[in-house]
Amino acid sequence: MDRNTFTEDPPFGCLERSAPPADSHTPEYTLTNFPKNSKNTRAIAHKLYQTRRMREQVFSEGLFSDPAWDILLDLYMAEEEQKKIYITSACLAAGVPTSTGLRWITILIQNGYVERHNDPSDARRSFLRLTGTARHALETVLGQLCNG
Repeated sequence: MDRNTFTEDPPFGCLERSAPPADSHTPEYTLTNFPKNSKNTRAIAHKLYQTRRMREQVFSEGLFSDPAWDILLDLYMAEEEQKKIYITSACLAAGVPTSTGLRWITILIQNGYVERHNDPSDARRSFLRLTGTARHALETVLGQLCNG
């Protein structure tokens, strides 16, 4: 099973259900019909990120956590503004301790969603960028939110 295949109920209409594998009773869902980039996807990303931050103020601290998603949203929003997101900034944006943020950044890099680049003006720093795969996946999810 690749990372674009799901075994749970699909969250959006862009998933196509297939028969379960011979060794399983659980159907798989595969991403299909990627929507074209919409100018609204960035607005949706901003709104989702703001809502997540607001949620942390209303509910008990530490109740919700999804650092990988927050990092991806932050990087996606930064692209629009042509901002470089440094590793420490990504950890802060995720609202988690640096060690947790670094662990999730490593996972995102290993899965091909984020690239790490050395800062040419300061060898002590590195910045992060979304890969085309991550951008495409984000625009798929955010596009589905835009379209219904």
